[in-house]
Amino acid sequence: MKDSASWNLTTEERRSLYQKVGSALDKVGESGSAFQVIFAYLKLYTEADGAEVLAKTETDARRCVILAIKAVDIINFDELVEQAAIKALTGKHAKVFSLLNMFTTASA
Repeated sequence: MKDSASWNLTTEERRSLYQKVGSALDKVGESGSAFQVIFAYLKLYTEADGAEVLAKTETDARRCVILAIKAVDIINFDELVEQAAIKALTGKHAKVFSLLNMFTTASA
């Protein structure tokens, strides 16, 4: 994702690019790579974007949690829990967020 910084893309263009690439990787079964790209996509959102904007990431945030749990090389879930898009799951998708929190407390 560091390479894309020199592409002079707007934040919205980067969000769109990462979301599409992450989704494509997920569809072909590249879980680890899909997680990395979707996580980079979600990192482009902050709490300052507001609840309405974060709600648009809901499906991708849920999928990111699932991909993180499936990935064999993800051992630190704390950074994932700190992302605004993931935190937004605490309302409507509290069970997904709760499942992720089990991994954060288990890895502590």
